[in-house]
Amino acid sequence: MLQSLIAFSSLALLQATGMETAAELFEMRVRPVLAANCYACHGESRLGGLRLDSRAELIKGGASGPAIIVGNSEESLVMHAVRRTHERFKMPPQQALKPEEITALAAWIDAGAVWPDGVAAKAERSFWSLQPVSNPEPPVVRDSAWVSTPIDRFVLSKLEAAGLSPVGRADRRTLIRRATFDLTGLPPTPEEVEAFVNDASPAAFEKVIDRLLASPHYGERWGRHWLDLARYADGQVGVTVDTPFRNAFRYRDWVVEALNKDIPYDQFVKAQIAADQLPESAGLLAGLGFQAIGADNHERVDVSTRVFLGMTVGCAQCHDHKYDPIPTKDYYSLLGVFTSSKVDEYPLAVAAEVDIFKKQKLGIEEKQSALADWLNKQILEVVDILAAQTSRYIVSAWTVMTGERGDVFEAANQDSLDSLTIGRWIKYLRNSEKDYAFLDPWFALVASRGAVQ
Repeated sequence: MLQSLIAFSSLALLQATGMETAAELFEMRVRPVLAANCYACHGESRLGGLRLDSRAELIKGGASGPAIIVGNSEESLVMHAVRRTHERFKMPPQQALKPEEITALAAWIDAGAVWPDGVAAKAERSFWSLQPVSNPEPPVVRDSAWVSTPIDRFVLSKLEAAGLSPVGRADRRTLIRRATFDLTGLPPTPEEVEAFVNDASPAAFEKVIDRLLASPHYGERWGRHWLDLARYADGQVGVTVDTPFRNAFRYRDWVVEALNKDIPYDQFVKAQIAADQLPESAGLLAGLGFQAIGADNHERVDVSTRVFLGMTVGCAQCHDHKYDPIPTKDYYSLLGVFTSSKVDEYPLAVAAEVDIFKKQKLGIEEKQSALADWLNKQILEVVDILAAQTSRYIVSAWTVMTGERGDVFEAANQDSLDSLTIGRWIKYLRNSEKDYAFLDPWFALVASRGAVQ
């Protein structure tokens, strides 16, 4: 009787909160929580003998017994774990669930633990980045008078849930500064501020936004965020010599231009993955710079999936990914696609000009190589000369160190040596923090004779 009453109360709670059925509660509030926090360890990997990706498995439980008791959340092991009241299990281990998530899970168990499809739920079904775009209903808010647009309801609902209320409206000078910094990264000019302050028309702010969106600085401001995701650099990072990507700037400029032209997002994505395969490739080929600036194919797989799928796949090189829904098999299938591709160049100039450029570039590289060889040869010759004069430099340095000569310049003039090198030898010999065992015979000889003759 008590369990029936609890289940009835839970269903009443669902209806009162706008959810018509327990199935909707599960799909909207429970399955996403389980997928995001539980399936990585308690899915196919069955950590501790426990799976949480089907109703049958939840009831069956693992080594510690059933995970849930249908209709009785208070006695269910999973609830003690997520409430962190169990003496051993406190789940998820990294961070506790939100209070509203715990409440929804308890209500679902008390209402009968309805699992609509009755089969194991794969993690990818609820993975956040793989969900289709939806059009949710704006939430109900208490202070509806504050709302000007449907978006305001989403903002206000979060504020009200946190016990906060909106601040007062910004004055016009503050408003235009915020909008200008946000959209272009630059402050408004005094003239722009005054024009907005003195514009009493209802569309004054709308005109400001249209002007800012039409500014080339808009693409520069927001393009940098995408370039960070694309790991953009003008050259290879982490090397000891300059290794520029000669045409990397073309990809950077293309991203900025794409934002300023408001290219549809699906076209923006396709251009960076396979612009050379698109029938409308004109003006999109530079988007392939996304692939060309990578170090190797493993990096291309990792960055492409992070940016376009919202998931990490690097761990799947060695084992099925623990947190993101990708097995090793899928990783190497993706790697095969990238490995079968090659980096190529699409000249923007006519063939004759390209040939002239390549010929001149080859000549410059040959001259640079010859110059580098000559410099290395000169360096080695200087090293050989200085090495042959080591004994002379040590003796000359010692005369300065013992006071026989006033300074390095006097010693250099009398011994026909380089004063700078003598100074370096003095600094080297006076370094008491190092043990120069190979010089012990020298110091012993000098000590026995008192001075260098």
